[in-house]
Parts: sequence; structure tokens; C-alpha cells
Amino acid sequence: MRPSDPASLCLASASPRRTALLSTLFGEDGFRVLHPDVDETPEPCERQAPERMVVRLAERKALAVRSAMPPDGSWAIIAADTDVVLGDRILGKPATPAEARAMLAFLSGKEHRVLTGVALLASRDGVVRMVSGISATRVRFAVLTDREMDWYVSTGEPLDKAGAYGVQGLGGMLVEIVDGSPDNVWGLPRRTLLDLIDRLEGEPEFAGVISSRLLWNRQGSPPQGGGDGRTGHDDLGNPHAPAAGIGTAL
Repeated sequence: MRPSDPASLCLASASPRRTALLSTLFGEDGFRVLHPDVDETPEPCERQAPERMVVRLAERKALAVRSAMPPDGSWAIIAADTDVVLGDRILGKPATPAEARAMLAFLSGKEHRVLTGVALLASRDGVVRMVSGISATRVRFAVLTDREMDWYVSTGEPLDKAGAYGVQGLGGMLVEIVDGSPDNVWGLPRRTLLDLIDRLEGEPEFAGVISSRLLWNRQGSPPQGGGDGRTGHDDLGNPHAPAAGIGTAL
């Protein structure tokens, strides 16, 4: 792949948080945003395997906007799906304030997992590949009072967020411990995405097709750190960790 032939990049998401996180890697003008129309209902077998669900939904979101990409040339789609898991319950986005209040009461004083599946779908000269991975973070809530929960629900913030809270916003006051990537809790683990780009570009057909669009390559000033031209930690100081996942030829 010629580094001078970068992919047209798209984020398949309606989340402003994912848009903001991706902008730190590619710049605000480095990609366009499309809203995928995907049924996010868990399949019966996924109640016991939420990791499978978030990866499946991320892949479906990427595929849902594939028709909007140019028929020729290089393009890439980034998609993600985030859910909160406690025991055998998968907590998606609450549909009503009452449901949000019930989720907060369920999470109060407990540790839960935040799972994000990330999918990267790319095309070059008719060759299409999908790679995907997952990131997991443990989050512990404080013991919440009725007044705290009622106030937080009244702000409206919980209604568009998995698990009915946003750790990057007012919901951060409800959280005692975040063990793992904060990016993951926000909805787009950048470290996982960068590792997926590495995996995809390990194929000769895709070498440089996405990484050439990264800000530090566009600006000619790679950060100090590892031999791959990336930092030894992510933007929030977390050590690099390999992305688990699969690669698929389409």
C-alpha cells in the first residue's frame, strides 16, 4: 500500500463521545460520521456471552454503513458498541428516566464491567477486510443515596448512555474506582483501535492505508516512545495492551 494513498475514513456511530475520542487520533476533519441503523437486542446465547455481543454489534454497525462508502479507492469504517455488565445482566441505554433510576440503584455499591467491541472494516483495490477486538474495564460505584440518584436522573445525562451513566460527565461523581482504560468506559478504547490498525496493516495490501491519516503522521511529528512511532502509553497514561479479536476476509 502506498502511504500517499490513505483511506477515506468513517465513524459509524451516533455518539458524540466517540467522535471526540476519534478526533484526538485523526483530527476533527479526518473522518466523517454516519449513524448506523442496527437492532441492538441481544441474542439469547449472548446473555451468557456479552463479549460476543459487543463485538457482533460493532461489526454490524460497520457493515450497516458500508453502502455509503465509495465503490472505488480506499476506505475504512470504524464502529464500536459498549455495554455495562453486572452478573448475568446486560445494561444498555435506558429507555425512560424510571429505567435509568432502576439501573443506578442496581449498580450502587457494586463493581461491574464495561465491555466495548471495536470493529474496523476496510477496502483497498477490491480487497475487503474486517478486524475486531474487545476492551474490558472494571468500574466500582459508590453507595448512592436516593437523593443522588434522583438528581442525576433529573439532569438527563443517563438516557443516552449504557448503564445509565457517563463517567466523563456528571456521572463521574458516582464512581469510586476505574480499573482499566477510561477510554473504554467513554465508548471508544483508542488503544484497542490502534492495535486493530496494526493488525490490518500487517497485510501488504493495507500497509499504511489508515495509519498515514493519524495526526502524528500527517503533521510529521511522531510522539516519543516505542519503535512503531507511537507512545508507550495512551493519551491518558495507560500502558499499551494487545487487542483481542478476529480478522475476517469479506
